[in-house]
Formats: sequence, C-alpha cells, structure tokens
Amino acid sequence: MASLCEVSKTTVSFILNYKAEEKRISADVIKKAPGYIAETSYQPNQLASSFRMGITKIIGLIVENISDRLETNGSISSGV
Repeated sequence: MASLCEVSKTTVSFILNYKAEEKRISADVIKKAPGYIAETSYQPNQLASSFRMGITKIIGLIVENISDRLETNGSISSGV
C-alpha cells in the first residue's frame, strides 16, 4: 500500500494508527489513504498485531482424552 500512495511504510503506519496529524503528515496524503485502503482491501495482520500488543485472544483447553465422546459432546469444550 505504501508504494501505491508513494510514501514510506512508516507514513502508512502512522495514518492507519491515527497518528498522522501528530507526526505532521500532510492532509493530502492523509486524504489519499482511505481510497487506497478500500482499493487494496487492506486487513490488518492479526498475528503481527498480537506480537505488537502482547495479546493473542486465544485460549488454551486441556483435556485428558480428546477422543473421549463424553468430553466433547455437551460439555464446556463443545462451546469453545
């Protein structure tokens, strides 16, 4: 996306993280970004965000025997 906007990756990052005005990025560049975001169908990388934030939003579930039908039908694990 940075190459489409003809700016650096850092500039795009500032725009996406709402820090563009704080970093004194020109209004013209900021106005271009939403169009390019829509054009490229940009979606943030969840894995990269997890590393940066230190939060994965993943839970672990420990079961004694994964093939045991009593544990997988109607128990807590079926709702996870």
